Amino acid sequence: MGEEKKEEEEAQQMVLKVDMHCEGCARKVARALKDFQGVEEVTMDYKESRVVVKGKNVDPLKVCERVERKCGRKVELISHMTKPFEENTKEEEIKKEEESKQEKKDEPPPEVTLVLNVQMHCDACAQVLQKKIRKIKGVECVTTDVEKSQVIVKRCQY
Repeated sequence: MGEEKKEEEEAQQMVLKVDMHCEGCARKVARALKDFQGVEEVTMDYKESRVVVKGKNVDPLKVCERVERKCGRKVELISHMTKPFEENTKEEEIKKEEESKQEKKDEPPPEVTLVLNVQMHCDACAQVLQKKIRKIKGVECVTTDVEKSQVIVKRCQY
């Protein structure tokens, strides 16, 4: 029984795929998880859209919901381990990528990219627009360019 308690007290680790495109996005996700109950450590890699969360008694679904709610980002749970983190080998990553590619080949969702001309006078306007557009069902990515007065929206058709 003593060993079972030790196993339960070990830090769990989960790997999330979060839609991030810059360090600012990564900081926002880290802030959302910083004070979350049970979370001890958050490691970010915005270039690969990967977030590693370590903690004790952390519910992966609640972590995903919190990031989606606080940051407005699309979140996908990649893996959840109850033992200390070990780096995935290249072979495992390649195998996962091949499996996901096969799933996508079976039913590829058609994507639509829209470029909208919208008058924005500051970055705050751009952020407000991004937040509102991200709430629309099917929207995957929103980028704004204040200098060109453009909003680029990528979405999947259902």
